[in-house]
Amino acid sequence: MVASVTGPAVGPKETACNPATDAVAAGRTFVRTFTVTNASNVPDAYVLSAAASAGTIVSIAAAGAPFANGGTLAQLQPGQSVRVDVTVDAG
Repeated sequence: MVASVTGPAVGPKETACNPATDAVAAGRTFVRTFTVTNASNVPDAYVLSAAASAGTIVSIAAAGAPFANGGTLAQLQPGQSVRVDVTVDAG
């Protein structure tokens, strides 16, 4: 018998912004793209919550479809990934 191992993998992993590549002028919007992968050996679903330390989240899209902040992502099979785009207004 193999034990169930659950857990997502989210990338990219960044601990801070890179001023050379992440600078956005005030009043502009930008999109940050993440990949959520089911890194477990069983099907699993995940709640996605987005937050911005500066600016305002305008929209979220998962697999190209609008997605509610704090909503549950459709079940992913082991090893399956989904692209998540977060649009932010830099204010």
